[in-house]
Amino acid sequence: MRGFRVIEDSRGVAAAYAGKLLAELGCEVVQGPAPLPSAQDLYLNSGKKQTDREGLARLAPFADVVLTDSPTGYEGVPGLLARVTPFG
Repeated sequence: MRGFRVIEDSRGVAAAYAGKLLAELGCEVVQGPAPLPSAQDLYLNSGKKQTDREGLARLAPFADVVLTDSPTGYEGVPGLLARVTPFG
């Protein structure tokens, strides 16, 4: 999956874990600002690049996939919009 650019806007574990799996498969994953580092966050954020919220908004139109766990936002962005929940 090299060459795919994924923008991750996650606030929970589900989207962060999906982003980690995509990063391990070779995607370039760019995520929003991470909270204070915990062992779980260090694990879930490995292999990802970080930017601020404004950076996510600027990069989203150029992404192949926008990965989020938010119920709203990113409508009208070209590419695949993937919304994940803790329930699958």
